[in-house]
Amino acid sequence: MIDAADPPISFSSLYSAAAAPPSGAQQSRWPGFEARVALLGSKSDDRDHFGVGGYFSPHVLPTGRRYDAWAGTLDARFHLPGRLEFSGSFYRGLALGGLGAGAYKDYGYIYVPSQEKYYFRPLNDVGGWTQLKEKWSERLEFNAAFGIDNAFAADLHRYVGPSTAVYQNLARNRTWTGNVIYSPSAYLLFSFEYRYLASAPVAGSPSASNIIGLSAGYKF
Repeated sequence: MIDAADPPISFSSLYSAAAAPPSGAQQSRWPGFEARVALLGSKSDDRDHFGVGGYFSPHVLPTGRRYDAWAGTLDARFHLPGRLEFSGSFYRGLALGGLGAGAYKDYGYIYVPSQEKYYFRPLNDVGGWTQLKEKWSERLEFNAAFGIDNAFAADLHRYVGPSTAVYQNLARNRTWTGNVIYSPSAYLLFSFEYRYLASAPVAGSPSASNIIGLSAGYKF
């Protein structure tokens, strides 16, 4: 069971902090549910696997509007020749902002002043990530990964525009990542990483950023 939180862009963000209502999942008075089943490889350590999962969570807005968040998922990891390892995950669902997808929102909304009324639409969403790893030796490892989260632009067009907030306008995020991990001993590790982030709104110019990181760790 899961208690799905509200995403950053939600109806509760229209209230002051002192008057914020319970989350949409809590308003439904039902817990969310998630399940996964996987086929595992025969190796006892670092197994290959292929998994299928699902998620379902009723939600209720403060206006009384009800909708059901859901997702279907696939995930896998396979060891390949040449010390390579492939892993990845895929999801397709509706109203997944509370789980960190959906471009940070469960739904699009718009306020019509002449009617003094909000209109909402839960957002369809699709995305996933994939990673290729090469264990060059016991001390040196290379990784390359790509991930995407895509709220359907067709769901957003009626509710966003040049004057709407940045996150409300956001439709797609993409990430490319590459890193090198070096372990001089069994306890120490150092990593150099480059990450490129690209975000695309429904209306307006896309944005991107380059992130370079250097980190160290101690395993115990």
